[in-house]
Amino acid sequence: MGETSLTERDNGIRAKRAAAAGPSGDGAGSCPASTEEHRRGLRERTLKAGSILSDRAAAIDCLVRNISESGACLEVESPADVPENFTLVIGHDLKTACQVAWRSERWIGAYFAGALSP
Repeated sequence: MGETSLTERDNGIRAKRAAAAGPSGDGAGSCPASTEEHRRGLRERTLKAGSILSDRAAAIDCLVRNISESGACLEVESPADVPENFTLVIGHDLKTACQVAWRSERWIGAYFAGALSP
C-alpha cells in the first residue's frame, strides 16, 4: 500500500468517527451538554435499546443514552415525530410514562411522569 492510500484510509476513518460523534463531539454519541443542569438526580451513561409508544403513531425506535431517576436522554432518528407525551419501553423489562422536556437535532430529553415498572 502506498503512502497516499494510507492517508486516504486515515482520512476516511477520521470522517467516520466524526460522523458517529454525538453533539458533544466526544465520539460516544452522548447527549448534548447543557450549560445549566436541571436534572433532579444524577445521570448514568448507558446504551440501551428502547421504543417510544403512543396511541397516535407506530412505535419509534430509540437509544437510551443516559438515564436518571427523573428522566432520560434518547437518541432518535427524527425528534419531530415523537409526541409530547409517550410511553418509553427500555429493553423488554422496563416502561414508564414520559413527557418531552427538550428536543434537538437527534436527541430528546424526557422526564418520567411515572415510576419505571416491569
